[in-house]
Amino acid sequence: MGVDKVVLGAKGVYLVRFATMEKRDVVLKLNRPFFDSKPVVLKPWTQDMDFTKEDLRSIPIWVKLHRLGFMYWGERSLSKIVGKLGVLKRVDNATAKRYKLQFARVQVEVLVEQEFPEVLRFVNEKGVMVEIDVEYEWKPLVCTVCKTMGHDATKCRKGGSRRVWVPRQQVAPFISNVMVPKNGGFQTVLHSSRRRDQRPPSIPIVNHFPVLDTDDTTVEDDATVEDAGGEDQLAGCEVGGGENLQNIVSRRGDSPGHNG
Repeated sequence: MGVDKVVLGAKGVYLVRFATMEKRDVVLKLNRPFFDSKPVVLKPWTQDMDFTKEDLRSIPIWVKLHRLGFMYWGERSLSKIVGKLGVLKRVDNATAKRYKLQFARVQVEVLVEQEFPEVLRFVNEKGVMVEIDVEYEWKPLVCTVCKTMGHDATKCRKGGSRRVWVPRQQVAPFISNVMVPKNGGFQTVLHSSRRRDQRPPSIPIVNHFPVLDTDDTTVEDDATVEDAGGEDQLAGCEVGGGENLQNIVSRRGDSPGHNG
């Protein structure tokens, strides 16, 4: 494009220097470019130009027309339909060649301070009222105070509104009326209803076999006496110990069938 240098002149205003005047004129004759759906205004620079007092009355914007029949997609029909918004500048290439049939996209030059309706109405050749929805890719935002674009009156620095320091109100501490019991709501048990040293009840033991109740000593003594078998055995026992022998003889004399 032959651009030699770009310098920031003011807020939103840039100065572009071209290598030659011919390349500058080629750029000025091209269609107005857009950046982020916003128009970029191109004007030749002069020595008397004041960036702060630049006044824009009209700008081009892109508009989408929804629910518009294909028979009205011609440039002549579109020019009449968008006449209530502004002046038709050009038709999008996809609309002109019917590449996209969801909507018709056109560029319209509008006034920056005008109203932008969301619905357009017209009467067709059959006398029927037709309504179409209008979608604006971008709308100019003009301040009613400073008459410049880019912000509204609520954000204007020249509107006379100033920031006033307001002391912060002291918030009273919150006092709860709920009574919290001591020890976290737990109570100390002084006398427990439970008996800690409880012992299991004794279980009586009953022997169902009477033979096991016989005295073991008596049985052993009787067996010893019966196995003696003669005087020699008794004499031998006497030699071994007198007390044992007397116990055996006395018990043997008590048993039936034996003489003293």
